[in-house]
Amino acid sequence: MRILLSTACLFLLSSCAYQPGKLETDSVEENPSLMSCEVFPYDESDEPCNLVGWQAFAYQVLNATEEEHRGAFLLLMGKMDNHYKQIILRSSHFEPDDIRQQAIEKMFQISSEYNNGFGQLFYLLATYSNVDHLNKQKIVQVEKKLKVQTSNNVKLKKQLKDTQAKIQAIMDIEQDLNTN
Repeated sequence: MRILLSTACLFLLSSCAYQPGKLETDSVEENPSLMSCEVFPYDESDEPCNLVGWQAFAYQVLNATEEEHRGAFLLLMGKMDNHYKQIILRSSHFEPDDIRQQAIEKMFQISSEYNNGFGQLFYLLATYSNVDHLNKQKIVQVEKKLKVQTSNNVKLKKQLKDTQAKIQAIMDIEQDLNTN
């Protein structure tokens, strides 16, 4: 529990490192507010500087534009030592649903393999990405239903207008017959 709380605190601290317009793929720039870490190893260790680095990277991915996301992914494509970063990038909402779902499943797998802060961080990231992915799918379903309902509404309005015109025509005929 203590590790989870420290991970959450580190995640909050790492939010200070985000610089809009720039998605770091190899390291996070030195920032005194990040526990004076000179280097973020980006490995599977439970070291505070490692966790802060991963959290800062994840935060940057979450706040990246689509262009920044694609650029970072292209930079990481040929580098095998950035496997975990690629998985985090693949779990982004910019990715197609099937690729994103595979990345989320891989993140859950990683979280179960490591019983330390690194694993817990990946569990939190996987959980967040999964909830976000499910919400995106629900939005798509609701938009489809809304589109169908809007189409039905247009048809019903047309039917109503036609029926009102027929009723008015019948009333006009009845009035003509009553006046004769």
